[in-house]
Amino acid sequence: MSEIWAAVIGGIAGLVTGALGSVIAPWVSWGIEKRREDRKHKRDLIMSWRTGIASIDDEGSDVDGLPRGYLMQHTSRYFRTPWYETLRPYLSEFHRVNFEKNNTSVAGGTPRSLKNLIAGEVDRIEREWGLRAGPGA
Repeated sequence: MSEIWAAVIGGIAGLVTGALGSVIAPWVSWGIEKRREDRKHKRDLIMSWRTGIASIDDEGSDVDGLPRGYLMQHTSRYFRTPWYETLRPYLSEFHRVNFEKNNTSVAGGTPRSLKNLIAGEVDRIEREWGLRAGPGA
């Protein structure tokens, strides 16, 4: 009689283990795929932001102080671009306000300064997301 119970318990245990495996395996695979997609999305955002930063025209911006016609009200057009709108929520409050307030000056008001500041923020975000090693690493 004990052999029968051992067989029944073994069968039930196998059935439960198989059922759990068929539920857990897809869930684990889904979690791995979700993390992979999140990481790809973040890399795509970083690439978009870097392309946007590169589009800021800085020709002549570091020669003899402010270049003629390049006060921040002219470079403020970059704050209305799709790449900046996706970056905006990730900026530190300090930098977001500094970039956007009155659109009159950012670190001297040159487009080169704007590029450097935004690039620094993108670097920080990239490190926080674990997509890049920290300084000195």
